[in-house]
Amino acid sequence: MALQLKYNDAAVSLKAAASVTADTYGPVVDIQDYTGQGLVILNAAHDTGAASTLDVSVYTCDETGGTYTAVSGAAFAQVGTSDGHEAIGLDLRACERYIKLKFDIGGTGAGYTCAATAVFHDRGY
Repeated sequence: MALQLKYNDAAVSLKAAASVTADTYGPVVDIQDYTGQGLVILNAAHDTGAASTLDVSVYTCDETGGTYTAVSGAAFAQVGTSDGHEAIGLDLRACERYIKLKFDIGGTGAGYTCAATAVFHDRGY
């Protein structure tokens, strides 16, 4: 997906760099001020676990405390025992008001250091 960045695009943190050793979610992000196509970037460094896996996908909901569902087509390639760095497109029209990332860890003793950032077009411009 080609994404042309403009002066009014915003970089939004979806996960500050931190260790992930169990299934978890990133923080809830309100996307109502953004529009169009976005770009979500994942950086994952394998730390521990001989047969470990990491699956990361975007989830969405219309309220912060509601039930989140996976956004179709918004999943990263599985990360194994090598580091993973990937960017995926995210059509904000397929999302409700809030999004967050879901991190699924597989394997005994698995651990990754992960960070994720999104670039969205600000609706106000």
